[in-house]
Amino acid sequence: MQTKKRLWILIGCLALLVVLGLTGSFFYQNHVAEQREIAISTTELLPVKEGWKEEQGSLLYTREYLLKPEETPEALNRESFEEDGIRWEFFEMKKEPRTTHQEKAYEHKVTFESGTGNMKTLLGMLDSTKDITTEDGYQGTVYLDASTIKTEAAGYQNKTVTVQKTREYPYLDSQDLSSVPKSITEGGVTYRFKTVNWQVANTGEVDGYRIPDRYTAIATYESRLTKKAVSGYRVTASYYGVVAKETVEGIQYEMLFSGTPVPFRELSAVRVLTVILFLAAAAAAAVILIRRVRQKRESEKPMEERW
Repeated sequence: MQTKKRLWILIGCLALLVVLGLTGSFFYQNHVAEQREIAISTTELLPVKEGWKEEQGSLLYTREYLLKPEETPEALNRESFEEDGIRWEFFEMKKEPRTTHQEKAYEHKVTFESGTGNMKTLLGMLDSTKDITTEDGYQGTVYLDASTIKTEAAGYQNKTVTVQKTREYPYLDSQDLSSVPKSITEGGVTYRFKTVNWQVANTGEVDGYRIPDRYTAIATYESRLTKKAVSGYRVTASYYGVVAKETVEGIQYEMLFSGTPVPFRELSAVRVLTVILFLAAAAAAAVILIRRVRQKRESEKPMEERW
């Protein structure tokens, strides 16, 4: 009886050792080893999104990262890893800028010199539209507002001009220049006689003919004056419109991994089945051994004890 008990204890210990060994091996290879393989350092950039999918019969695992423009993709993890019974190998990286659109109203002022202040001439000198690029990167088209065109004197210069005055002297008896003054004064300026134009003011009848007997002298006087005149104009005008820019906030990188099932997963089931068969064989062997021991002990008993 004691021998049988010991035998059963021995068989139980062997079975327990086999189960613990198999479980430990399975746990190590499926958990500890895998965790070591996919572990990352604390300085590694982490993905904002990741996951796998099946595409056209192939397994794809994607990791999406959003990096600042100054950050380098060299820090992205390209190492192979194993997950859910699949081995993933890096094969491609895609890159796409992430931008934001910004707009604002914009006024563009222009200033230039002109020899004339005539509005019609100035409109011909100004473009109706302008393409703008600002210092902070905005771009767009602005349009001239004609109501904003202003002129101011840019400078003055002395200019000598000829000024003429006319006077009429009516009811003169004859076309005698002695009746026409040789100079006149107006506003403190003396004007000298230049020329005269005679017109008939009246006619009288002599021997049946109409003969002029009165004349009007239209005299022209001239003087040269020095005046202060505008030498040029400073012109200002404004253009208005909306400008916009695209700002790169970051770069989106997509890391693509191709997947293949890990053969080890299939072999694990085989190993478990092998162990089960081994345990069944060990149990059968133990039963046979117990029967033989019992038969031997029975054969060694005296005839009286058998009955």
